[in-house]
Amino acid sequence: MSADGPQPPDDGASRRLAASEQRFRSLVHASADAVLLIHPDGDVEYLSPLAHLVMGGDGAAPMRDGGLVRNIHPDDRHAVITTFREAFAAGPGKRFTNTHRIKTADGGWIWVEVRLVNRVGVEGIDALVVSARDVTARELAVRRLRRRLHAEDVMARIAARFVDVLADELDDALDEMLAELGAFARVDRAWIFEVSTDRALVSNTHEWCAPGIASEIDALSGLPVAELPAFGGWLGAHDPFLIGSVDEMPDEWAAEREILADQGIRSIAGVGIFVAGELIGMMGLDAVTEERRFTDSDLWVLRSTADVCGAALRRCAAERELAASEERFRAMIHNATDGVRLVDRDLRTVFASPAVTTITGYSIEEISDPGVRTAFVHPDDRAMLERSRADALARPGETVHCTYRARHRDGHWIDIEEAMTNLLDDPAVRGVVANMRDVTAVRRHEAELMAQARRDPLTDLPNRRLFDELVDAALARIRRTGAQLALMYLDLDRFKLVNDSFGHHVGDALIVEAADRLRAAVRGGDVVARLSGDEFAVLCEPVDGETEALSIAGRILEAFREPFTIGHSTIYSTASVGIVLSDDGHDERAGLLRDADAAMYSAKSAGRNRSAVFSGTLVAIARERLEVEVGLRSAVPENQLQLLYQPIVHLPTGRITGAEALLRWHHPERGLLTPAAFLDVAEETGMIVPIGQWVLGEACRQLAAWDAAGHPADVDLHVNVSVRQLVEGGIASAAREALSASGVAAERLCIEITESALLAGDDATSELGAVHECGVRLALDDFGTGHSSLSYLRQLEVDVLKIDRSFIDGVGTDEHDTAIVSAIVRLAETLGLTAVGEGVEDEAQAQALRDLGCDQAQGFWCAPPLDAASYETLLRRQADGEPVVACGGLAPGQVPAVR
Repeated sequence: MSADGPQPPDDGASRRLAASEQRFRSLVHASADAVLLIHPDGDVEYLSPLAHLVMGGDGAAPMRDGGLVRNIHPDDRHAVITTFREAFAAGPGKRFTNTHRIKTADGGWIWVEVRLVNRVGVEGIDALVVSARDVTARELAVRRLRRRLHAEDVMARIAARFVDVLADELDDALDEMLAELGAFARVDRAWIFEVSTDRALVSNTHEWCAPGIASEIDALSGLPVAELPAFGGWLGAHDPFLIGSVDEMPDEWAAEREILADQGIRSIAGVGIFVAGELIGMMGLDAVTEERRFTDSDLWVLRSTADVCGAALRRCAAERELAASEERFRAMIHNATDGVRLVDRDLRTVFASPAVTTITGYSIEEISDPGVRTAFVHPDDRAMLERSRADALARPGETVHCTYRARHRDGHWIDIEEAMTNLLDDPAVRGVVANMRDVTAVRRHEAELMAQARRDPLTDLPNRRLFDELVDAALARIRRTGAQLALMYLDLDRFKLVNDSFGHHVGDALIVEAADRLRAAVRGGDVVARLSGDEFAVLCEPVDGETEALSIAGRILEAFREPFTIGHSTIYSTASVGIVLSDDGHDERAGLLRDADAAMYSAKSAGRNRSAVFSGTLVAIARERLEVEVGLRSAVPENQLQLLYQPIVHLPTGRITGAEALLRWHHPERGLLTPAAFLDVAEETGMIVPIGQWVLGEACRQLAAWDAAGHPADVDLHVNVSVRQLVEGGIASAAREALSASGVAAERLCIEITESALLAGDDATSELGAVHECGVRLALDDFGTGHSSLSYLRQLEVDVLKIDRSFIDGVGTDEHDTAIVSAIVRLAETLGLTAVGEGVEDEAQAQALRDLGCDQAQGFWCAPPLDAASYETLLRRQADGEPVVACGGLAPGQVPAVR
């Protein structure tokens, strides 16, 4: 190409231009702003990569096809179009700004700030340069701040309205508050519900509705909370109650959803109204026209308004209570039976209630006259009354009491009790308040009550208080005269059994009749007192030594030998009497009562129905008795109890058919104790009940252990049960538990009772019936020694009669004992019962029982009580076919007994 022809392009300039454009594009692409170039005809020439994110839509094509305008929020579209038109119409270089909402590709809305610069006609651009930035976070923050400031302004107005609101203005103030709250939250209803004090009902009491929204207040009164289970669980919570969409409420809210839907509610928010921590109501907002998402500001204003409302309600309630209290006080003063006077420092009457006239007979004007007020006071009491009034004036804030006699206006004398309280320094009173009361009738009754307070109301005998005074007086006399007195302490044997069996009304009747018999049995000058329950005391003064004291005690015991007839019941109740004589060692009441009590317990321990004279040895007995009681309380928990097993033998074959479980106590200090050493204490203290439960459980456990070892399953076990266990109940359930825990068949357990248990009343009979119903057999122990009726044998379905050892002693040698045993055996055969001879000691007794047809025997001739291992050895030998019982006891190689 020649030098005169066209010159080739400058490759260096082109490269620089391309590089510049590339740098520009890189800067635009890296910018956080979206960049667009829009021509006056609306054609979009350029879109930066962020344009579709910031300006809406999902790409350039929709924007170029009018999508840019369609993506603008309808409420902002006109302003945006106007701004664009103004920018195109302005000259080059003019700048415009607009902030509006744009729909994003996912259908949401964001706020964008758009800056427009007119570059139309500028070489290389010739378009409107638009940069847009997502300012959603900033706009929302600004709007939240404005909303918060608005909320605080609303709360300031509401709080100001309630600062001084009076009780009679409260309803209007609440309605205004709801209107303010509803307008702020832009909802359709604002409401207050009241909750009943028992939280059983809720009622709509105040309501505000936006224009065009129907009121629901009349339909929402007395709604039972029980019918709104989910809502009821929220009551009292301090957290808001929020439902964004009623249609989407879960099934467990079905009842609540139905009520809300009936009111056209689509969204709801509520909070509790509390007064002093107690829920009294609820405040809330309803959205009806459309679902509503409640903001933090809405909830803050709602919660704050509810707190203001609660404080106002509390203050107004206090005002109402104060007004009601004042009215009650006024009514109380005017209607009280006590007279009230208010006097000034000079004791002039400022106020007097109508009761003052009722008490004294004088008018208010008359009683206000100092002369009349002084004249109507008894002359002997005037100085005392003046001292009391002066004392009251000298003691601000304190109350001075006095009682004086006064002449009623009609002339008769009355007793007045007056309490004067000095409230001169109290600004609300500035006087002395004097309360007066006519106590004439009270004083008359006090004398009667003093006499009654010294006697037992059931028997009219002296009670402990009067008896103590009489003993002290008697001791004072014998110190002067040198005479001797006797003090007797007695109680009725087994009285608790009577109470538990027949009821307290029968027990009370027995006490009354026992008191009558005591009065008749002692001498004319002796004193009989009832100290408590079934405990009586007798003061005999004077007595001629121990002989006369025992003679009096003998008459008392004789008086109790005959049965008591109470209604349709015949009750045998003897007495145990303790006697102590005054001597050098007994010169004070407490010692006499203590030692008489110890002597009485000695009589009980000796078998009851007897008397005992105190001696020094009784102190040791009482101490030993206390030690037994203390030790028994730890016997079960510390595993100190043990069961021994005395075989019951079939006489014709010598085979063991069962055993009786016999209780022993391994005392940590006194060694092995038989029941004779502790059973009475266990009975009287009630510890026999847990001990009896242990015995049942241990016996069944041991029987199960023998079964597990492969011993015959036809061997049964007898367990003794006391009367108290039957009366207090629980034997049947204890037996069921023991059998269930051990797996032993019920028919292999036999409960032994004495004949006295049959006389223990309906409760004991019912308990025995329950025992038999669960399959356990019943044995009547010591048969022939008690007072039971033969009808009980049929009624209770007794299975075994155990003939008392007192008859076995003479069987075969004493014709009377032999006849009794023969009759019992025939009775057992007739009734289909098993007869067992107890206490068989030798071959002659065993042979006599065989001859009379009694096939079962128990006693040392058969075998002594054995521990579990020794008894198991006998069972093993019996299973091996070896003879177990021979004449005179165990066979050769016998197992040693544990006595």
